[in-house]
Amino acid sequence: MKRMFFGKQLVPAVLVLGLVAGCASTPPEQPTSDQSAEVTQAIDSAKAAIAKAKSLDWIWRDTESILKSAEDEAASPEGSKTLAISLANKARDQAELAVNQYYLEKAKIMFDDASSVSGLTANQQNTLTDAGTAIANAEGRKAYDLLTPLMTELRTANVQYDVIRGDSLWSISAKSEIYADPYQWPLIYK
Repeated sequence: MKRMFFGKQLVPAVLVLGLVAGCASTPPEQPTSDQSAEVTQAIDSAKAAIAKAKSLDWIWRDTESILKSAEDEAASPEGSKTLAISLANKARDQAELAVNQYYLEKAKIMFDDASSVSGLTANQQNTLTDAGTAIANAEGRKAYDLLTPLMTELRTANVQYDVIRGDSLWSISAKSEIYADPYQWPLIYK
């Protein structure tokens, strides 16, 4: 009879222990739709930045592997969505830095070329100064965008062409060393 009494006590104790153990081991957190959208947005943003860097052939070697880690983390049922977002943002930041570095290197070369030209107008000198400031601030794209039209202007101002019998403004502007575009003949006329 004592045995039965012990058995009756054992059943409630097992139930209580089961309930406590069940509460203590909660299932892994399921991502909310907001988290999933954030992860998707972060990964898509990183992919776009990487595509831009790759189009310039100027991408850092580990950027794509960081994105892959982010995608793996996001795809894993046990993965941390926060870590996936962090990795995707890191990959995006690296790609954006690479693109900026590309334009910065191009702008430095153009800046040196433009600085060697004498007789710049006040406008051209101001543009060159602004580009120099952008380079000093590591604003590659801004410096590149300032220097590109300036360099085009300086190159066209220094182009000389000896006209030969039978030339037309149309054919001269079509030459690769001039404009490489026959529709630019009005620039020669002006």
